[in-house]
This record gives sequence, C-alpha cells and structure tokens, in this order.
Amino acid sequence: MKILLLITPSEDIVERFRLSLKDEYIILTANSLEQGSDLIRPDQINLIAIDITISESDKIKSWFARHRNIQDIMWLGIVSSDISEEDLGKYSSIFHEIICTPISRNRLKIAIKNIQERLDTLSENKHLKLLSIAYT
Repeated sequence: MKILLLITPSEDIVERFRLSLKDEYIILTANSLEQGSDLIRPDQINLIAIDITISESDKIKSWFARHRNIQDIMWLGIVSSDISEEDLGKYSSIFHEIICTPISRNRLKIAIKNIQERLDTLSENKHLKLLSIAYT
C-alpha cells in the first residue's frame, strides 16, 4: 500500500481523502507545514498533498523549496475554488497536480491518476537513462 502525507487543518478534506483513497493509500495527516516536515520520510511517502490555505504563499514556497528535491515524491496542491488565475499559476509551477475544493471523489481520483501517470513516466525515463548509460 502507498503512503500519502496530507497537510491540512481541515477535517472535511481529511475525511474526503480517507473515504476516496482508503483502498489505495495509508493517509498520514498533519495540521501544519511544521508537523508535515516531521512526518516526511522520503523512502516511505509516495505523495504529499498540501492545503495551500494553511499558510501564506511565501511560506509554502520556502517550505516547498526545502523539500522539493526529495526524489520519487509527487506533490498535490489543494486550493480554494475561488483562487485567482494569478495565484493558480504560481501554484501550478510548484505542484505536479492541483485540485480545487470542495473535493469530490471523482476529481481526487483523476488528480491521483494524473500524478501516478507522471510518476510512471518519470520512472520509465530514469530506467531508460540508466540503460543508455550502461550501454555506452
């Protein structure tokens, strides 16, 4: 089973993730970026979902910059449905996928599927790169 770290103070978001992904993921939860940092284990966590409403944009970017280089972790941003196009663009450059609240099971499944496809592609590319190095 895969492990997802969900960083949000929202019980509603936690419950929606648990109901939608209970068969696929073990979900660890944190109420803040600081608590999330304490739970990050690169060799165990496959996906980190962050509710961007928990902090200011600059704090999220700073926190993210410290953790972004962790390989094989995919990032899902959770944003409010009334987010501006400008802010959405900022977060699109940070996260692999973004989902708007309120979160539906279908939209969450699609976002996870898109992230998994990206992860599979990255894994295949890494494997091909290793093969090409081995044959040169």
